[in-house]
Amino acid sequence: MKTIRPLPGYAWLPDGSGILISQGGKIRQLDLATGEISTIPFTARVQRTISGQAYQAFRINDEPMPVTYTRWQSGSPDGSQLAFTVAGRVWVMELPGGQPQRLTSDSDPHFEYAPSWSPDGLWIAYTTVDETGAGHVMKIPAVGGKASTGERDVWRVLAHEMESRRH
Repeated sequence: MKTIRPLPGYAWLPDGSGILISQGGKIRQLDLATGEISTIPFTARVQRTISGQAYQAFRINDEPMPVTYTRWQSGSPDGSQLAFTVAGRVWVMELPGGQPQRLTSDSDPHFEYAPSWSPDGLWIAYTTVDETGAGHVMKIPAVGGKASTGERDVWRVLAHEMESRRH
């Protein structure tokens, strides 16, 4: 079955020893035992027909918008909260029926995707991407605060979340 998913995509190696992830137009492999990341070389011959872009100017209303669906829902380990993405931002709410609260800062220009709780429920990892395709794996305290990038334990949080989704 073919799966189309928004970036970044990831998959487990068949033996469970690592994770494949798309990053910067390359395929990377994370070895879970060592934490080492390697690049898998590949080339592809691509032929495309390029035509003019269809464009129509429109005005964007800056008023609050109704949310019709959420994406990337992830329950906290104790089941008391839900993290999710709406309009490219990460939100958290108490269950059941709590008021959604924005987890991240308005000052970050990146789109945010795929929130995932740490096993202890204290942190949330998520991915970002901007209009150029650049992005990061981030982590932020589950109660909000300053997000940070590039730490090895972010990979452990993602590995835990992906493992729980496999079963």
